[in-house]
This record gives sequence, C-alpha cells and structure tokens, in this order.
Amino acid sequence: MNKFIVNGIVTKNVELRMTETGKEMVRFSVRVASQRKDDQGRRISDFFDFTAWGKTAVFIKEYFKDGSPISIDASVQNHKYEKQGVTVYTYNFIVNQVFFVPKEKASDTSFFESDKL
Repeated sequence: MNKFIVNGIVTKNVELRMTETGKEMVRFSVRVASQRKDDQGRRISDFFDFTAWGKTAVFIKEYFKDGSPISIDASVQNHKYEKQGVTVYTYNFIVNQVFFVPKEKASDTSFFESDKL
C-alpha cells in the first residue's frame, strides 16, 4: 500500500488551474513541523508539494488558503531521470483525500508551528 499522511499548514493561497483537456488541478505546498531541531533549539519545518485533481482540487481551492491547517492522505509517485550524466530522483505527492482539522486542534498552534521560524 502506498500511503502518505501528513498534518500541516498550507503555505500560500491555492490557485485552481485547468489542463488542456479541461480537468481541474491544483498544486500547493504544506509546511510540517518535524521533531528535528537546529543549532539554536528551534524545530525545523519540512515542506511538501502536493497535486490534486478534479473535485478534490476544487474542494481544496474553495476551503483552504494560506495559513489553513490541513490533513492530507496522499499517494507518492517516484520518478528518476538522467540530467547531464547525473541520475535525478523526484517524488510527487498526489492527494487522495483532504480533511479539515478540528477547531480545538487548530487553536493549539504547537500542533503545527515550528517554534517561530
């Protein structure tokens, strides 16, 4: 099973696009606080880029914006290609489902924040 589940914060307003065939899609980033800390003891954030299609894309555009807490269930696609003799690996996170984070969790910013980046 290929499943990636993450809770985080949308990093900028989501823009809905249409493909040449008329299918809706969005690409957006989510900031996730990790357990790692830098030299000053601040938590380090990881950033993940997601793609969503169709009704899920429209839903995300409608209900999530910069700073919104979000929970995502996604699949991971990996690709590799050669560029100037070097093998490059990429990972694409494709959204299967998104969930609202309960208001009581959203008010607990430690759930999402990375100690004042």
